[in-house]
Amino acid sequence: MDWSNLQNLDFSSALDVFGGTGSVSYLLKRMGKEVTYNDYLRFNHHIGMAIIENDDTLLNQRDIDAILKPSPRTARHFVRDTFKGVYFTDEENTWIDNAVDQIRNIKAEPSILIYKQSLLYYGLFQSCLIKRPFNLFHRQQFAPEVSKREAGVWKQNHLDRDFNGLFAKFCLEASRSVFKGTRPCKAICCDALEISNTNHDLVYVDPPYFRKDARTETMDYLKSYHFLEGICAYDCWSDLLTMGLVTFG
Repeated sequence: MDWSNLQNLDFSSALDVFGGTGSVSYLLKRMGKEVTYNDYLRFNHHIGMAIIENDDTLLNQRDIDAILKPSPRTARHFVRDTFKGVYFTDEENTWIDNAVDQIRNIKAEPSILIYKQSLLYYGLFQSCLIKRPFNLFHRQQFAPEVSKREAGVWKQNHLDRDFNGLFAKFCLEASRSVFKGTRPCKAICCDALEISNTNHDLVYVDPPYFRKDARTETMDYLKSYHFLEGICAYDCWSDLLTMGLVTFG
């Protein structure tokens, strides 16, 4: 989506039905529109909260450093125990468990807590994605049949970079993206067919891509990004796996 495609349209409010990364909603917010960002996936909803609905809550270095400290609580080790040898190293899995625990327990004023957490989650999601081949969770990272091409892509995708540096980089990047819109914007997390408020001047629809004659492993967004979705539902992650709502391997 380019600004030139919208500049001659007369509208003041917009609904982005399949918000995804938030790029279209962000453009619309920059244009001074009242934007409702929607996405069914919870991890994407955090992105919408962080940079679309959020007008002025920022992260500072102290916020970031607090997440990088070892948790004083007896943190669960779900990622370490469940995904051993799948996507990340044992040390990295433990790091993710700690980061999730710290983000879930940060202290902030109630009015800004969700925005702080969403910005921090943004940093965590991006850090996980950039260390994955093709930025997906559709295959095991340590599978023996890995091709040379894939190994090269993994190396290119910052496989050897540590989570601390990546996390700090992406948190600050998200914080720099925050600005106050001309009109209030909102992020919601709904099935596209269940959005209650449809009173918008413009509706932007960019649904997932499907083909009747073929199905690739990356067509299923939940399978491709289930790891990030699980982070958002950490307490019931094991239930999602048991029910088969998310799969891995």
